[in-house]
Amino acid sequence: MYVRAFEMSGNLKPEIRMRIVVKSVHLIALFLALLVPVQAQRPATEQLKLTSDAWQEDLRYMAKELESRHRNLFHSVTREDFDLAVRSLEKKIPTLEDHEVLIELMRIVAMVRDGHTRLRLELAPRSRGVYPLRFYWFKDGLFVQSAAPEHKDLVGGKLLGIGELSVEQAIDAVREITWRDNEMGTRNIAPLLLAIPEVLNGLGISDSLDRTTFTFDLNGKRVSRELGPGGELPDLLRPPDDWKDAAEGEKPLWLRDPRNYHWFNYLAEEKVLFVQFNRVLNKREESVEDFFTKVFGFAEKNPAEKLVIDLRHNDGGNSVLNRPMILGIIKSRFNTRGRLFVLIGRQTFSAAQQAVNELEKWTEAIFVGEPTGSTPNHFGDATEVTLPNSGLRLRISTLWWQTVDPRDTRQWKAPDIEAELTSEDYILGRDPAIQAVISFK
Repeated sequence: MYVRAFEMSGNLKPEIRMRIVVKSVHLIALFLALLVPVQAQRPATEQLKLTSDAWQEDLRYMAKELESRHRNLFHSVTREDFDLAVRSLEKKIPTLEDHEVLIELMRIVAMVRDGHTRLRLELAPRSRGVYPLRFYWFKDGLFVQSAAPEHKDLVGGKLLGIGELSVEQAIDAVREITWRDNEMGTRNIAPLLLAIPEVLNGLGISDSLDRTTFTFDLNGKRVSRELGPGGELPDLLRPPDDWKDAAEGEKPLWLRDPRNYHWFNYLAEEKVLFVQFNRVLNKREESVEDFFTKVFGFAEKNPAEKLVIDLRHNDGGNSVLNRPMILGIIKSRFNTRGRLFVLIGRQTFSAAQQAVNELEKWTEAIFVGEPTGSTPNHFGDATEVTLPNSGLRLRISTLWWQTVDPRDTRQWKAPDIEAELTSEDYILGRDPAIQAVISFK
């Protein structure tokens, strides 16, 4: 019955189904966008200087495009509040520096509360780089996950404050410019924004673009360190090889190959078939359908007792490609309570959220980890426009994806078994989610 019902949901013509279901905006892509210059003719180190009139024109253009293109711009913010924010910024622009205008534009876009709608940051008005620290928001707080060699003593330290603000106050400030569907989106994105000088200064967290004081708890000792920018935006996404990482020894299975779209490993001793599905996209050398054919073929030849689908790194893709996985699971021996586990987290977004929706609807999956970074029903299929003077690129959701009951107003898919990562888990190479699966009886 489940197989037939799910198959019937795909009985549209392929070209229509592709047009309807394609999801191509991903959280990692949101940050990879930081790396690409918008205008090749502008040197990377050149400061962007616009007149007040030019910024005001960009603001009006941005507001107009958001209103005309977004599927439902006022689903979370009222028209009155949105218009007031635009008018207030227009009056304020002559008193602001360029990077401050950018931050205020981001604040207006973040009012939409849509993780697919955002301003791309690759054209930050001043190319100072970033503070050479990568933060991660663990269960027990924000910690330095990795850092440049000259600051290796800070790695593993807990962030207590920035400038005169506590870390909680700094997060509250950054939350106001963070594009997100829900609070897990804040947990995913805000730690990276905290390392960008223009963000800290533009929000009033730091009084300088050149130096900022960070305060840490290092093994019980309170330490303050004044830092200047010493890294580049790509370092926040993929730290250089010489950066020191807080993790000791061999990486746990889930962190070994997060950029590989899809792969699997068999834990013979535990009889667990571990499948990591990181992007809902075909590889050049292997389609998603071929991959899952291989997975279920392997399962038939081996005595696996549990199947794990790890979606913790999966920020989207083309949701049509979820169908081979869903159908394969429905038909498999794993579709019984206690044999099928889906690992979810803050990066589970967009087309991956749609995979979660289908797995919740049609299978006996037990969800493990932390809440997803997307709402079950959500906006998506963003188009892109360029602001006329600054060249900043604005992505705007054009569709509303209602793949579960329209009365479903959940902010995320919550796990059935909570397994949040602590800083100690990360340092020691433990994965509480897979441990929860192995110990489940």
